[in-house]
Amino acid sequence: MAVIGICILVTSYLYFVAYPRNVQATWQLRISLMKGFQVYVQNERPTWQYGIAEAFDVVRSIDSADVYVSARVRSAYIHTLFHTAYPPREAQTVMRSLDLPASTVWIEDIPNVSFGPYHIRPGDGILDEAASNKGNVAIVTPEDVEGVQIEERFETIERIDYADGEPALYVLRSRDACF
Repeated sequence: MAVIGICILVTSYLYFVAYPRNVQATWQLRISLMKGFQVYVQNERPTWQYGIAEAFDVVRSIDSADVYVSARVRSAYIHTLFHTAYPPREAQTVMRSLDLPASTVWIEDIPNVSFGPYHIRPGDGILDEAASNKGNVAIVTPEDVEGVQIEERFETIERIDYADGEPALYVLRSRDACF
């Protein structure tokens, strides 16, 4: 946030230097940049992966069989590897074993990947797979649980909210094996 604020100040200063007589235009530029940034921050909150570090802190603090991370979490694979301190050599071995087509550019194109007990799964069906064993944990987005009765199969361990109270992520633990 501070970096973007500095960029806006520098941009408006450079505009003022280029057009010193047009002070009003400089202020209008600064105001429009700030308003545009506020709209961007509000609309692109999932891009910032808000709450993912807290979600993995919660996962580390509880006993769980396996952990399922929704592929709807942006860059889920890298956050899983980073926040679990998964050994890079083992991660590379897993990635090499996937036999990916040459056209694969982003790992987000591969929603089914597992690193030991950590599984990245597409949003569709992640809850069913996580509920397959008692004690499994799922890190999911509001889109993953929208319209689903999670109370029957899951206990909500943590709901991580944005500053305005809207949910960012859920950490759920399966109650019983549900097939």
